[in-house]
Amino acid sequence: MNSDFPAEQAPFSLLPPSQAPLEVIYEDNHLIAVLKPAGILSQADGSPRQDVLSIMKAFIKQRDHKPGAVYLGLLHRLDCPVSGLMLLAKTSKAASRISAQIRDGRFHKFYYAVTEGAVRPSAATWEDVLEKDRQRNFSQVRRSTLTTAGQTGGKLCRLAYTCLEVAAAQDGNWRSLVRIELLTGRSHQIRVQFASRGYPLAGDRKYAPAPLRPWRSARTAIPADDAPCLLAAELLFEHPVTHLPIHLIAPFPTGGSWSLFDFDSLEQSGLGSSR
Repeated sequence: MNSDFPAEQAPFSLLPPSQAPLEVIYEDNHLIAVLKPAGILSQADGSPRQDVLSIMKAFIKQRDHKPGAVYLGLLHRLDCPVSGLMLLAKTSKAASRISAQIRDGRFHKFYYAVTEGAVRPSAATWEDVLEKDRQRNFSQVRRSTLTTAGQTGGKLCRLAYTCLEVAAAQDGNWRSLVRIELLTGRSHQIRVQFASRGYPLAGDRKYAPAPLRPWRSARTAIPADDAPCLLAAELLFEHPVTHLPIHLIAPFPTGGSWSLFDFDSLEQSGLGSSR
């Protein structure tokens, strides 16, 4: 079972199949965008757990009465414990053209996250070199030029963020709501970059230091986070056929630490959004 989730939580593959397919946010003849829940894989990894790609292929095959194999191109991925928008291509032409936008930096991904602590400065661009231990599925900011066995070496990662609001939780600690533009797509990048600066994501069992793990403490008078508070919230790109701009937006979560923030008032004030 994925180490990001508590041992008592059932894997997604044990949930009744009636809960699939996933929520469709956008669809036309070329693309389909779905809302990935936390705890489900983006694509199959050889384990029995369900994944977005397989679920949607099966759904489209049944819905559209397709006799043969269904083409569905995976354009980008989300980590298993992360929820939010995933865009899939229904044709090879759409997949090729969207992939070109991703390579050229014309495909924009925005995330919302709730972190521990009051994030400072209120806006910045962070650049780090991340190295990954594949044996432990664990990434970290490189502190030296040396690498150890099992690590792949370092990869440059960049993100830009704005802290939209800081709120006090019931435990007396601060939480920050941040909007993040992901400028590179490295494994666990957002979680690692914020944790390395002392602002781990609320609910992150992998990267939060032990003193900031309230789910392992007797103090439970705080919102319950059963996954890292990270949402792939917005996708901005050019439609591969019509060439019109597309802006997809995911619904905001309402439970756990997300409930500390009033998204309606944030939207009305225009903070952190291009909507």
